[in-house]
Amino acid sequence: MGRPPSKDEFCLNVFLFEKKNEIKRFYFGDAMGVAECKKQMTKEFEVGNDYMLWDLDYARDPCQLIKEKDSWGRNSVKNGETLVLKKTQKEEMTSFISLHIF
Repeated sequence: MGRPPSKDEFCLNVFLFEKKNEIKRFYFGDAMGVAECKKQMTKEFEVGNDYMLWDLDYARDPCQLIKEKDSWGRNSVKNGETLVLKKTQKEEMTSFISLHIF
């Protein structure tokens, strides 16, 4: 799925949450920040700025929001990882788990 990254760049595999079978590979320079990279991704997928980047768990479900103000390293994102663009929306109360510890 594409070429290997050069020594001065990294690559990320990204898909839209609504279209899990359409994965695109992006190559970015090492110095590029999360916000700058996300702009290119949303432009390529033709979606608005209301989509956010999420890291995936082992079941390929969004589990951790990628913070745009932090670096890729602080978000624990590594070269070659797969991320998902998911539209932000107000979560319903049924999508949360309630845990009570006594």
